[in-house]
Amino acid sequence: MNAYRWERIVAESLPLLMVTLLLELLAGRVLLHSASALLETAALLALLPLLNATGGNVGSILGARLSSGLHGGTMEPKLAAEALRKEMQEAGLLGVLAYTGLAILIYLGALVLPIELELSFFQLMVIMVGTGLLLILFVVFLAVGVALWGYRRGFDPDNLVPPAVTTGCDVAGIVCLVMMVGLVI
Repeated sequence: MNAYRWERIVAESLPLLMVTLLLELLAGRVLLHSASALLETAALLALLPLLNATGGNVGSILGARLSSGLHGGTMEPKLAAEALRKEMQEAGLLGVLAYTGLAILIYLGALVLPIELELSFFQLMVIMVGTGLLLILFVVFLAVGVALWGYRRGFDPDNLVPPAVTTGCDVAGIVCLVMMVGLVI
């Protein structure tokens, strides 16, 4: 199988990986600049990895499903395709459920464990679900855009979507969390 040779994977992935490296540095700078707002409630810094990882996971799952659909011929590489819209809706629903469940588990964990959350249940739900919704919207459109762009140009979306989505989540997650904290606290 010529499609899965390591040379092709490296050739397709390496330029994007170099760009994502620079974007990760940008994410670090944004986090450093926003640290004072997040340090007002220390628990918010603990939420950031959960927010970013969940968004990255949902986006990577979506990217893998899109790649399978495109390669298998069950999905057209068009935004208007019904199968594509269905995948986007399912990813959005998965994200909303995941972020809502995480917020509830975090709040219950803080009640059971000796952890001072410094947030009310309502504040935590608004911050987690609001940040999650913004992040999932971003991730869904990023995953779809990268998958369709790459596929139309003869690249394997499996080589492009995961690094683009995880890096995008790292940057967008910080920005979305800071925005929601600014609105809620």
